[in-house]
Amino acid sequence: MNKVVVDLFANGYFSVPISEELTAKINRLSGLWNKFYGQTFVEKEKHFFSNAGGYEYRPPNSLDHKETFHLSLMYELPEGATNVDVEFVTFGKKVIQELLDVVKFVADTTSAATKTDITDLVADSISKWTMRFLHYFPVQGKVDLLAAPHIDKGMLTVHLTESTHGFQALWQEEWQDVPGVPGFVFGYAGMLGQYHTKCGIPALCHQVVASPESMMQGRTSIVLFVDAGEVRYDKGYYGSSQEVFPAGENYAMPFEAFEQFFIPAEEAVL
Repeated sequence: MNKVVVDLFANGYFSVPISEELTAKINRLSGLWNKFYGQTFVEKEKHFFSNAGGYEYRPPNSLDHKETFHLSLMYELPEGATNVDVEFVTFGKKVIQELLDVVKFVADTTSAATKTDITDLVADSISKWTMRFLHYFPVQGKVDLLAAPHIDKGMLTVHLTESTHGFQALWQEEWQDVPGVPGFVFGYAGMLGQYHTKCGIPALCHQVVASPESMMQGRTSIVLFVDAGEVRYDKGYYGSSQEVFPAGENYAMPFEAFEQFFIPAEEAVL
């Protein structure tokens, strides 16, 4: 537990060891994701994106040429789903449920460190969580960023696996590499995490930089977004988080100033 607290405050992110069994399941899930996106576009586009989840494709002329699957426990398979679809979605939901103890551990530690209680909020919110599977395509020409600097809007973000290095966090006014470590997951607070800890934990500004490996082979990752509570960042009024806090201006912000960016969840723009 002490290691998590030190990592959280020293580098802006936490690092949590997981069991060999859970590591194996995440590795299997990564393989199932590879099988899913290896299908034809016609097979994949059956999973139209909705609030409960689904498939998104961003074409080569977009800022980030990638395909993404958003999976929640509420997601239902469409008619005509393939055997690959069924195995991928069914096993993905099982892994979400098995991550509850990991997320609760982080919430317990964060609650103790900040003297706020986010554990109950997190434990009761699993139906609102989203597991995001990403596949960035190989690219030609000069590309610096696969994901522009931004702050996540949820309570916690947990990175389960990354096929290549490239994730960076903005901390102490410098971009720092955050390497994945076998047998560990890492993550950080989002906007709701900063809100519910009354700015005890800042929402971490981060980006993904391109590397020779990701440009040649592409890049995959699996990330869990933990949503909780009855308020949300007011994206409709303030716009994208990178427009409001492009260089981590939220890090030293008092809660009285920070809370103005939130509205009741039912009024928020997704």
